[in-house]
Amino acid sequence: MKNYLLQHYLASAPKAESWEEIDEQSGMKVTAFTYITLFLNDQVYAYEALLGQEIKESPLYKGSAKHHYNRLHRAVREYNRLMMRTLSPVQGDFLAGILSRLEAELKPSLDTYMYQVAQYLLDSGISGEANRLASIASTINMLAQTSNLTISVFNDTVCRPFRVEGNPLQYLNMDRVQYLSGTLSDALTPNSKAVNLNNGQGIAAAFTAFNNKLLYSGAFDRAIEGEEGKIC
Repeated sequence: MKNYLLQHYLASAPKAESWEEIDEQSGMKVTAFTYITLFLNDQVYAYEALLGQEIKESPLYKGSAKHHYNRLHRAVREYNRLMMRTLSPVQGDFLAGILSRLEAELKPSLDTYMYQVAQYLLDSGISGEANRLASIASTINMLAQTSNLTISVFNDTVCRPFRVEGNPLQYLNMDRVQYLSGTLSDALTPNSKAVNLNNGQGIAAAFTAFNNKLLYSGAFDRAIEGEEGKIC
């Protein structure tokens, strides 16, 4: 399977033409980790857009919550600008097609995760708009954490074994988004007792289901093959 974005995203080291060989020798891990990261970051962008639509119409859009959301929005906007500067129109169209196919398959699992977060917050005494907005912010936080973990695992399972200097996916990291979405979620529920989402069994089950769908359902193969079929 030829990866049309592989050389562009991973051209830093070693030589660009060697990445396809590394991809084959690693069991297509380069392709998998690249597209997993790009998909997760794209969903961060989508859920942040949803959050922006709703929080700006809410009476909670004030004080620290407003401050943290605006910082989060700027961080996501900077990432989107990076993508626009990085991709050519052809590459952008190819990637957009893949991400659209992936979203069709995986977004229901993400929505289930957000629903479970909302239920757990409700059981913890957080309701109404605070529940809704904190649920979206927490979903963004989970996506950013998963993206950062994916980049870290790529370094351990591909870069180090193949003696690649540095991690060429590192510039896609969502460290700022992870931090800011967490502080925003806290700011939206300032008067509630500390809530640990890790204690929610429904949340854990939904997260596992999402990751199984992400990694083992064949969604990425189908999306890439579908877009490559349009090129051939």
